[in-house]
Amino acid sequence: MSSFSKLAAVLCTLGFQLPEAFAARQPYDVRKIIDVFRHPHDDLTILCAHRGLKWNGTTENSRDAYFRATEAGLECIETDIHLSLDGHLPMIHDGGLGRTTDVGEQTGQPAYNPFTGQGYNPLVSEHNFTGFIENLHLRDEQGRVHVETVPTLPEMVQSIYATGANVVLQLDFKEQAAVEPAYWALKNLTNRAGVPANEWCIYKLQAKWWKNPAEFEALEWVQDAFASGIQLAYIPVYNPEDEASWDTLTSLKEFASTNYTISAEIEVYSTGAPLQPLQDYIVHNGTEQDTFRTSGIFYAAGDLVDFITSDLTRFDTANYTIPDDIHTNNSVFVFQENKAPALLDSLVGNKSLDGHDYRSDFDWIIKQGFQWVITDIADVWDAELRAQGKRNTTELSRPQVASVFENVAATDDIQDFGWTAELNDNTPWTGDAFSNYTNIPPAAPNININPDLVTDLIADINTEISRRANFEPSMLVDNSLLLRPRKWRSIESSMTSRMMLGDILTYPEMLINGLGLPPFISSPCCGDELKCQEAGSHQCLPQPLVACASIIRMLQTNSPDNRAFIWRTIYMEQQKLLHEHEFYEKETLIAAVQAAVLYTILHIEEVASIPKHYVRSLLITVGTMTFSMMNVRDMDYCHQTDEVPTRHEVTSFCYALNELLHIAKIPSSGNGGGPCRRVHLPSTRSLWTAKSNLEWQRQYAKQLSKRQLRDCYRIAHLREYAKYSGDSSAVKSWATDLDDWCLDHDELGTLIWMATKLDPV
Repeated sequence: MSSFSKLAAVLCTLGFQLPEAFAARQPYDVRKIIDVFRHPHDDLTILCAHRGLKWNGTTENSRDAYFRATEAGLECIETDIHLSLDGHLPMIHDGGLGRTTDVGEQTGQPAYNPFTGQGYNPLVSEHNFTGFIENLHLRDEQGRVHVETVPTLPEMVQSIYATGANVVLQLDFKEQAAVEPAYWALKNLTNRAGVPANEWCIYKLQAKWWKNPAEFEALEWVQDAFASGIQLAYIPVYNPEDEASWDTLTSLKEFASTNYTISAEIEVYSTGAPLQPLQDYIVHNGTEQDTFRTSGIFYAAGDLVDFITSDLTRFDTANYTIPDDIHTNNSVFVFQENKAPALLDSLVGNKSLDGHDYRSDFDWIIKQGFQWVITDIADVWDAELRAQGKRNTTELSRPQVASVFENVAATDDIQDFGWTAELNDNTPWTGDAFSNYTNIPPAAPNININPDLVTDLIADINTEISRRANFEPSMLVDNSLLLRPRKWRSIESSMTSRMMLGDILTYPEMLINGLGLPPFISSPCCGDELKCQEAGSHQCLPQPLVACASIIRMLQTNSPDNRAFIWRTIYMEQQKLLHEHEFYEKETLIAAVQAAVLYTILHIEEVASIPKHYVRSLLITVGTMTFSMMNVRDMDYCHQTDEVPTRHEVTSFCYALNELLHIAKIPSSGNGGGPCRRVHLPSTRSLWTAKSNLEWQRQYAKQLSKRQLRDCYRIAHLREYAKYSGDSSAVKSWATDLDDWCLDHDELGTLIWMATKLDPV
């Protein structure tokens, strides 16, 4: 039996539904790519496709070029970003629009020609994106105009999400003013795996802009990233001219001691030239305290390419003669904005000791010890490095489940894989909710199996799944404390917590009794479905909640002797949710989180009698799926089935539950609110009185118009509001903006407000 077949058998016996993705080639894990940027690998040189995999008729900095790069297996794309006059972030390399767009044709001006430097070449920074730049079509290296228009950075990230690509971006900002707007524009975006864009979009900034960590960390957007728990990835770029102006080596050493700096770009032009001490430090002299030991460089392949089309569809070179060999005197030609192309060596000056720019020399870059390279011909580099044994990209991939099993299989502890984990002929499987368990055999054979081994295997797999959602199982308290009440500093908090817990324990039964639902669940039918009214309970719930309702009914009707079976059933169901949730549609994912939260509530009163690994596994599932749900994009606004407020309701309830019980090591009230402070507050009561989509949208817009905040109401705002409530001298101008919410909150809002007032030890 193959290793993969063995693993599949193990997982099936435990109630897992193996996702189809496990059977296919695994995509890259962007967090692993970031980690590899930090650490040198003898068998791997990271490649960054310069402006995407362009040329051969593909326009640079285009969706097509980025898609081609990811399809070619490239793990990183270096992109160019400007700031338009109206504050957008168009992805264009040059300061002008002429070379890469049809701005001349669209405005009736002479088209810009990069071979002569003549023609209409207006600056990006002096024109609006809206209504002008957004309508310009991209031009390829031959001068041909394509249908694709100029993208913005957020649009490109959304395209990466849409295609499911797993790639990191190096954000090369052409102006300092564009950096902070980019952070805010990306803050609520993710890739398909749910990883925040600000964690896999590497901020590759000119080191001269912020010369040391103190200057960088003082920036408002950096402070926000730290406060929000965003794991920034930063790369300072050192250029030869920097060395004469300030202490670049000290700067490098200081950034090497920070946890957010993942590498450095060191543009040294020749051996012994300016910046050589920085490269020597990285390769030979770094300390054990440094958080990275790598550096990267730009490989200058030149800008001229062999023309492949007729004179009618390419740039008119006019009086510029393209050389027979675009590699002349061991140098290459590059475009100069508003000038004719020139040999790279003619532009070097004192940046090189011998007048030659060695950045166009493949072998020199490798010998210098650079661990990652930005290049226009990343596909060519990939082939060459593979031939040298330096493109072992397995380190970048999510671990395949089969490969995890290899270590287990080698122990020979598992002889057979028909184990059914305590199920037998008398197991009362009822309801359509459990139809997916029909593959489980009716009885457990007598086999030789090490349960601890299987538990460890499952734990390893669960941990990897959790990390893809940005949830670390290490956030949870020790097993002995899980779901136990927290201790309080005051009698008031103790009484408040008892009131909260009393209400919360009634929520599971609400799912099966009548048309009322727990306050963090909104019914899809809005109470209008005839079938639901006739049945006296909701028949419209998504599948995860249907399964949950069946289990709750089992819990009500079964005797204490069958409790063990029910806890095992919940364990299997939540494991199924964990392993499948990445493939759910938005509505199903939200329902899965709601079901897992209800399972958690069921465990509270009997937690002492439930196996500890059941409880821990359940809370890992809740945390992982909640993090995934919080990062889901494209939530459309509609009536009461709207996912955005529903998502806010369940995440804010999780905040309250963590305040009340030992779940995370630090309650949300600790550390300024912890990760939960980003959670949106649930909507007010008045929003849910709407009887139509149009009325709902009007009410929602009305509420938004009252807000003075940059973002929606969040837990952090409510916590801060609690400090100023009733204080007429409060200087926080936004504090009064929450008055309406506090006056109009519903049952869940009351629970959240009570949780905010708790003071756990």
